[in-house]
Order: sequence, then C-alpha cells, then structure tokens
Amino acid sequence: MNRLLPAILAGVLCVSGCSSEQSEPVQVTATVTATHTTTTSETVSSTSSASVAAEPDTVTSETEPYVVECLVGTPGPALWSDGTIEHSEYCFYANDGPAYLEQESQSGLLPGGAAVNGYGYDEYGNPNPSSGELQAEWGCQQGYITDPEICSYFE
Repeated sequence: MNRLLPAILAGVLCVSGCSSEQSEPVQVTATVTATHTTTTSETVSSTSSASVAAEPDTVTSETEPYVVECLVGTPGPALWSDGTIEHSEYCFYANDGPAYLEQESQSGLLPGGAAVNGYGYDEYGNPNPSSGELQAEWGCQQGYITDPEICSYFE
C-alpha cells in the first residue's frame, strides 16, 4: 500500500493542478483503500486518508542552468539550458582553450594593444594617427567640423 499511495496522490495532484486557473492553493483529499494477502492466507484491509495542498500553476525551478552546447569558434562560449550564452569552463577546456591562449599570446601583438603601445610609426618615425584623429582630419577637410582648435592640428 505504501508504494501505491504516492502514485495515487501524484495523479490527483496532476489532475487538480491542470483543471483551473486559480492562483490560491486548493485543498485536495484522497482516500485510498487497499487489500493485501500475506503468506498465512490472512486478509488485511486498511483505509488511509491523506490531505495534500495543490500548488499554484506558477512553479519556478530551482535547478541551476547546465551547458546544452559548446559553441564553435573561440573556446569557452556555451549555450546554457536557460537560453543564455555565457562562458563555460567546461567548453573552454573541451575546445583546447589553453592552446588557443598560447597561440594568441604569440600573435605578435604587444600586451596592452594600441591603447598602451600606440598605433605604430611611419617610415620617418612619426606616430601613426588613431582612427579618431583620422576622422577629425576628414571632418575638417569636408567642413562639418568647424572648431578652429581641432582643425589647426591638421594644417
């Protein structure tokens, strides 16, 4: 009987949970009667009553998201079970992330990039202009930047 009771209660709970749009808990009472025969040919009858409060339709899952798929390309990004795309240590190491980082470190770029090291130099030793400087120069030449202080830098 103990094995039968949870199954019946679960069935009652499922049916009552789908039957209405109520937001308050609903009181559900289930009565179970079972007959068991033992090896001494003795019949035992028992009746039990259980009261279960059905939960509202809005049940939130407390489980943590898990990796659904490691995305190809850069090691690390993954599609998670909650629909987000975030870094995953598992996908980083599964796609040989340490070798990728080593290869990137040997790509010839100095640490810090252009923000720290500048944009290089021309054949006369003059520093190359940044993209902002190139845009400002073009704006002064086209006439849509009219600030004399900015445009005097490019004359």
